[in-house]
Amino acid sequence: MRIFLIVVVCLFQVSFAWGQFSQKQKEEVRKLLSYPSVNYSLNINFSTTDYVTPLYPSLDIYELSLEQLEQKLQNNYKDAPIYGRISTLYYQKKDLNQASKYFDKAIPLFREWQQKEPQNPLAYLYVTDYLWSVGNFSLLQEILQEASQKFPNDKAIIAKNFEFSLFAKNDVKTAQNYLENFEKQVETNNLTLLAYKQNLAWWKFLLGARENPANITQSDFSFSEKAFKANPNSIAYGHFYYYCVTASSYENMAKWVLQNSKKINKNDNYLEIIREKDKNRIKLLKEAEQFFLKNLDKAPKSQKTYMLNNLGVVYAFLANSQKSTEYFEKAWQMEKTKNFIEATILMSGIDKQWITAEKYLQQALSENPQELQHLAMLILIYDEKKPNPELLKKYVTQIEQIGSSDELRSKVLAVWNLKQNNLERAEFYLELLPENSGLFYKMIFSALKDDTTSAKKYFEKLWAEDKEDKDLLKAKQILNF
Repeated sequence: MRIFLIVVVCLFQVSFAWGQFSQKQKEEVRKLLSYPSVNYSLNINFSTTDYVTPLYPSLDIYELSLEQLEQKLQNNYKDAPIYGRISTLYYQKKDLNQASKYFDKAIPLFREWQQKEPQNPLAYLYVTDYLWSVGNFSLLQEILQEASQKFPNDKAIIAKNFEFSLFAKNDVKTAQNYLENFEKQVETNNLTLLAYKQNLAWWKFLLGARENPANITQSDFSFSEKAFKANPNSIAYGHFYYYCVTASSYENMAKWVLQNSKKINKNDNYLEIIREKDKNRIKLLKEAEQFFLKNLDKAPKSQKTYMLNNLGVVYAFLANSQKSTEYFEKAWQMEKTKNFIEATILMSGIDKQWITAEKYLQQALSENPQELQHLAMLILIYDEKKPNPELLKKYVTQIEQIGSSDELRSKVLAVWNLKQNNLERAEFYLELLPENSGLFYKMIFSALKDDTTSAKKYFEKLWAEDKEDKDLLKAKQILNF
């Protein structure tokens, strides 16, 4: 009798160690699956275009079609910017073979121009514009170094170095040095200088927020108010000042979200919350609203989309999502810029207007049918917000047909296959993810595969990061971790 009991206990212990999750546990934990969230953001921009004299002449090629550009070719080295522009248009269309073909035509001609006109900085400035547009930062850096040696006091070259150091390299210290050099070349309230000061302050804030979100120092944009007071009748300086007012509210929102991310419920309208916590800025935001409305038709045409976009952001911070969406859409109708349509999608989502969000997503996809972000958002809507199995499957198929190892695509397809209990395909997509990406999905996959060791390992990693996550708490209870 004793021997029998010992055998039974041993068998029980072995069974427990290699334990399987019950079918009910698997069904319950599968219900926790949701498609990955898609991040959209509000973007505010300021441009000095048509407010100031450019640091160097602009070329009249940026509004031309491919056919019109081809017609402008003269078969000499001055064709370099045209070939560069053609290359850029192909790059934007994601036709990298054609982009590369015209790159190979443009660069030798730029080099020939530099040799034949060694004292002309334009041969360097125009090629930096091109290289920036196609993201070739290694060659861009090389050419900027050459240009800096040849033209050490050229304002435009200094400005290019500032922009490259800040926006491409995230090198705040070097950018600061170039800004100080640029400041010596211009007047105190030069609008380009002020815009660069705002850029630098903004970048310091963003980098500081990334490195230490618990202790973020907000920017001091008081120089914008001083400049506006010195030029009270100037639309340009007024536009810049109220842009900085909006940027300051943006920083305040970002700071609050970063420091309270774990307290935010996914159903919260955090713009409403921030408005309540930021009442001291409401007066300034209302001033900004009135300024932009008053000057929309007075400002240069090139500035109208910037003002419309600024109004969209102002109304967002005033928690008027309907007005915000209206002005973002107006900006989008004037200029099919990705930032504008994404802002309309974001505001529709914050307002829980899923039919409206769906409409804007369809508009965005008409411009770029392979935009993963928009496809993933539609999948999320058709799964959770406005269930439609037929459309859900349509967009999953569409995202599957895009040849990419993008994380968002892999997560979407992993979730789809986990929901369908197609574990082999789910495993394929999960293996495409970086080691610490998609841990929640990997935990559920392991549970469905009865791999208790891996499921527990992924759970413990997630638990160490956030013990208050509601879905993780549910998984803990379901899987008895």
